[in-house]
Amino acid sequence: MLEEQGLLDGGGAAQRVADPGTSLSREECRSLPQRQWGADRGYACMWREDYTFIYNRNSPTPTPGVQPVGRFHYIQEHELTTQWNNSAWTGKSAIHFYTGGVIGAATEALMSVSPVCSSSGAGCPVTGSGLSDVPVATNIDLETTFTVSNGTLATGAQVTNNATSKWVFTHPQTNPLRWNAPEARFPQVRCDRAASLTGQGCVIPAAEPIFDISSRGVQTHAQHIQRAQASGLPGVVNGVPLRRLVDPNAIQANRNSSCNRIPGPRAANTDCDEYPFASTYDGGASSGAVTRTYEDCNVAAGLSGGGSSIRVLDPDNIQNEGAGLSMCFINRQDNRSGGGYLSWFYRKQRLLDAETFYVN
Repeated sequence: MLEEQGLLDGGGAAQRVADPGTSLSREECRSLPQRQWGADRGYACMWREDYTFIYNRNSPTPTPGVQPVGRFHYIQEHELTTQWNNSAWTGKSAIHFYTGGVIGAATEALMSVSPVCSSSGAGCPVTGSGLSDVPVATNIDLETTFTVSNGTLATGAQVTNNATSKWVFTHPQTNPLRWNAPEARFPQVRCDRAASLTGQGCVIPAAEPIFDISSRGVQTHAQHIQRAQASGLPGVVNGVPLRRLVDPNAIQANRNSSCNRIPGPRAANTDCDEYPFASTYDGGASSGAVTRTYEDCNVAAGLSGGGSSIRVLDPDNIQNEGAGLSMCFINRQDNRSGGGYLSWFYRKQRLLDAETFYVN
């Protein structure tokens, strides 16, 4: 019966005449495995291929042997975009039908979609009315965009938003009248006005950001980080992440236990660079016993104020020394520019205390 109605092909698989278009903002989204969200702190996307069958029956549970009277074959696409300096964020849901993907009684169906948001705070009002009772037969590509607003947050406030988007098919002559397409649950969004950051904004907290210092033109700073990571220190992409530290007293303690213990005098136009950063829980004071430098770093033979000696490594043959701290004298401008880039990274990624990140 299904073959006669054209609902399945001779091999039992759904007919696929032509792939539909896309509404996703980023091309790489379609290379993701379907149903898997891909995200950074400011953008997430997902697509899924699905079928929805409609039945002429009186029970919402398909009865064995009962045949569908219509079928939809489509791709859903969903994405969300946050703003690091605004407590509002946007979502988008789209549906695209395959050529020949609306068959039988499905050609008389209507579609609706509406986003819903729940929040840990005072609510997350949604603007954007979605779509209501749009004829499927004449609308093979549809999308709707909505905005979630969190208003003005109090200082120190954090709220989490959970949004869901669901497409619903209705048919005027079948029973039941409504069929739900698989719903899309958007990744959780956190909006905050943290005291350690400027202003308010939203991010996707499940995404661990990458601080890309390699492309910033601070060559000696980037080189030191690369060496430090090669020697076994955390922060390598896909390895053990760093954890942001916001307590200024703890940050100063990290500095005092690292570069501030190297005796002078220091060469002109140089700064002592330390890794892991003092602004992480992995920095100086808690980094471990093995303090290291490199043959061309011009670091003194020992630390002032007691403590272990500095292990001097061959930069062309770096071995894994395990946990610890790395120091090197580098170009002053590189060091200070690198610090500025890191501060901006914290702000734009809205990294809160103990949140994790990587360094490239």
